[in-house]
Amino acid sequence: MLKSVADKTSQHTLCRGFLAVFLVSILAACSSTPKVSSDYDPDYEFSDIRSYYAIPDNQSQFHGQPGTSLTDQRITSALAREMAARNITATSAEDADIWVIFHIVSKDKTRVTSYNSMYGYYGYGGGSSVQVRHYTEGTLLIDLINPDTRKTVWRSESSATIKEREPAEEQQLIHEHVAAAIAEVPGLRQP
Repeated sequence: MLKSVADKTSQHTLCRGFLAVFLVSILAACSSTPKVSSDYDPDYEFSDIRSYYAIPDNQSQFHGQPGTSLTDQRITSALAREMAARNITATSAEDADIWVIFHIVSKDKTRVTSYNSMYGYYGYGGGSSVQVRHYTEGTLLIDLINPDTRKTVWRSESSATIKEREPAEEQQLIHEHVAAAIAEVPGLRQP
């Protein structure tokens, strides 16, 4: 009898362990970090960066209105937060170790998915359907520029589908993309 209770307890513990691993795996897959691709000049010493200058957008108007878009403001704020987390301070263009500029590019895309619902012998008794989805993909490009040579020494690129989002959700998405991008800069201190 004692062996039976011990076996059941052991099986129960093992089952709970597998369930915990499964749930952690599912949660990790759901909260994925944005995919970032980057390229850099291997001769540039990124570990020497202590200050930066955020190059302002050349447009002094947004859709005919003075100022910048809320998206631009959110990206600028996220960049400032990520740099501050690495003890890199904002300064003037003349005193900066590196210049930072970002660009947002959008592209209309189409995704076509075909489903085969044939069944039976020789495909009789079914059909197929096609799903066409049109969407816009936004890409955030962040460049680090050497102020001495005025050449790009690092660039990141990350994309997301553009859709209606609540302001807090939009801010969180931007923060995740900027944080993932800056984490790719070789030699920068991680927060």
